[in-house]
Amino acid sequence: MSFNFFNLTKYMQKTMKKINIRITVVLLATAAILAGCGLNKMVRDYDEGIRYTPKVNPLENHGGTVAVEVDGRVGDKYFHRRAVVEITPVLKYEDGETALETVVLRGENTEVEGIRIARQGTTAFEVVGEIEFSEEMLASELIMDVLIYREGREDQAETLPERKVADGVINTSQRVDKDEELALAPHGYEKEVIVTKSASIYFDYMRHNLNWRFDLNQIEENKKKVEKLNDFLKKGWEIRSVELNAWASPEGEIAFNEELSENRASTGHRYWKGQFEKLEK
Repeated sequence: MSFNFFNLTKYMQKTMKKINIRITVVLLATAAILAGCGLNKMVRDYDEGIRYTPKVNPLENHGGTVAVEVDGRVGDKYFHRRAVVEITPVLKYEDGETALETVVLRGENTEVEGIRIARQGTTAFEVVGEIEFSEEMLASELIMDVLIYREGREDQAETLPERKVADGVINTSQRVDKDEELALAPHGYEKEVIVTKSASIYFDYMRHNLNWRFDLNQIEENKKKVEKLNDFLKKGWEIRSVELNAWASPEGEIAFNEELSENRASTGHRYWKGQFEKLEK
């Protein structure tokens, strides 16, 4: 009896070890699944979590070069701490496409090179580059191609839906003939120097109220442009014209975006009108 009991005990011990190992494997697999839930949420909330605003829309050809400048914004609590997002701007046209340099966004707990995105609060970033112009780009679209994955698992990267950011290229600057003949004649006009200054005011997503605390308005370069424009007005020079333009991002319903653009234009008009009134006083 003791011999059989000894063998039975050894068998149970071996069996229990196997059970423990299997449980451990299941727990590890469960942990891996749970760790991926944050990325699944990023995929689901991509439309709201990352926003793109082109500085010029449609794009423009200047001297045979098309400049791409897009302001990006990552929303509060959107970015997973172990996530990596690769954003590649691509200009797509009928017979091909041209990709620009990829921008890498990385979570707080990653070590890859890229722009570090905070978990708390909104984070601004820029997508910039230049493309050599060709005629087929006149009918084109600027698209953002995006990959998302957990650091160290690039082989499991998921492609997010394409996001259109801007329309094709304006080529007006290249349509001027340069075969003029120079002619000089006396005139009775005094020399006039025309100086142009510009600045941008940024609005939060789906908002038209003026908020100087908005992250894009807090960027030092943007603040300086507004300050320089105000200083320029204080010179008291004769003003020939004032242009005020307002845009909304291309996503969403056309009617809503048109109304949002008009409201943003009204907000900008009130602000600059107030600046002129201060100068008159």
